[in-house]
Amino acid sequence: MHQVLIVSSDVQRLTDFAEVFSSSGFDVVWEELGADALQRVQQVRPLLVILDEYLEDMTAWEAIQRLLSIDATMNTAVVSRLDPEKFHSVSEGLGVMAHIPFCPTKLSAMEVIEARHLIIRLPFLNPTRA
Repeated sequence: MHQVLIVSSDVQRLTDFAEVFSSSGFDVVWEELGADALQRVQQVRPLLVILDEYLEDMTAWEAIQRLLSIDATMNTAVVSRLDPEKFHSVSEGLGVMAHIPFCPTKLSAMEVIEARHLIIRLPFLNPTRA
């Protein structure tokens, strides 16, 4: 089973969002702190790491920079209040695959799942499918 790591201290706000991943066959794991997420990623490589923009110990952007030093191919998404233009500016160069609304819906989760499926179907990332 593929693991999705959600990093947030606000479990209640993200519960419905996370349930879509669970019901779609993903093993959803939670961490509250960026440091704990980094430790988990070193032990088990999740398919996707979803981070709240502001964690108690660091920002999502700082966590993603550290994640990329562990695994440069790590798929990440950020739950953020930023407008799309500002989000793009802040995340540029970090390879963030999705901007998730601050109060994500079940539809938001389905969009992230579909984006992840599209990425793994790209021929240059999966030469056996070319």
